[in-house]
Amino acid sequence: DNGEVLSSDIVIKTYQSDDKSNLLQTVILPTSCSNDDTFFGFAETLGSVELIAFTNEERGEVTLDSILQVRVNLIYLIYNNDTAGPVTLEFLRSLTNADANGINLDIQVGGKGVGARKTMVVIEGMHVDLSKRRTYTVLTNLGAYSGNEHCNQNDFFKFTAGLDL
Repeated sequence: DNGEVLSSDIVIKTYQSDDKSNLLQTVILPTSCSNDDTFFGFAETLGSVELIAFTNEERGEVTLDSILQVRVNLIYLIYNNDTAGPVTLEFLRSLTNADANGINLDIQVGGKGVGARKTMVVIEGMHVDLSKRRTYTVLTNLGAYSGNEHCNQNDFFKFTAGLDL
């Protein structure tokens, strides 16, 4: 804010062309913070004006996408409850409604062992859109073996995130 004080209202005029010969709309935007009814937030429209970005001294340019498109971590805890010995992991894959390609963690876990009563931690990100309220689902399949015994384990969970703007 370079010490500049805004007037009590900002007037936004929308013209049909650059020569300003035909005024289409005039919007008065109150700048007072004393009344919650005058708050103008991201993705809100007032007449033909929609706030899509602003510049902040600390963060630089702030856009709606930079705030509402986030990456959350999925933390996989792979526990070997077998007391006899280690197991070898074959694959770890998740299908989500947030990513059409799914999440394939075979490279991170394939061929790796997990000792008896030990846990392996695998972390992978998933994109979440906070611009609308949505339920996200994740179906995970883990394959492992010990000796000649093969095992597949499935897990399903869901969570809800976002706000309708």
